[in-house]
Amino acid sequence: GNFNYISGLDHSFAAASTFFFVSRHRHKLDPTYKMTSPLLRKGVDILQRRGCDIGLHGTIPSAGNSGFLELEKEELEFIIGREIAGGRQHYLCYTDATLPLWQAANIKYDSTLGFSDYTGYRCGTSFPFQLHDGEKQVALLEIPLILMDTVLFLESKRHLPAADAWRLIERHLQETRANN
Repeated sequence: GNFNYISGLDHSFAAASTFFFVSRHRHKLDPTYKMTSPLLRKGVDILQRRGCDIGLHGTIPSAGNSGFLELEKEELEFIIGREIAGGRQHYLCYTDATLPLWQAANIKYDSTLGFSDYTGYRCGTSFPFQLHDGEKQVALLEIPLILMDTVLFLESKRHLPAADAWRLIERHLQETRANN
């Protein structure tokens, strides 16, 4: 319900966020919202009109099961009426099998490589970089995730009050600025 607010804030800074959506529920920890809900469709329309990117939020099982990610991407593309270029795995689930699955689904960028229990530079950088499959560079751009919202607010993670969460966010912004 806050898509209008966030995309308006983006617009005021001449920016555009990426919003990742799950197209189906496969696991008990996957979101249960329905992409066909009129309220969600209205929100997605607002985001697309404001130039925000819509990406695939792969389900937990899709990180390691062949075919799931491709099907989820096709479903989301059908619902929003355009091709999906990027995505991120739910709860940052990533295994050795994930990279080939993303390639098979023709995903162009990923934002899964971050911490699910901490904040900071898991990849040692905030700059996008090409992934490798162990032997060679692949045509998949990684946009590192520096801070996942659930790390800040879920009781099972840090359960920070908003003021403390903002101080942590500011620390990361300062570090990013200091390193250009």
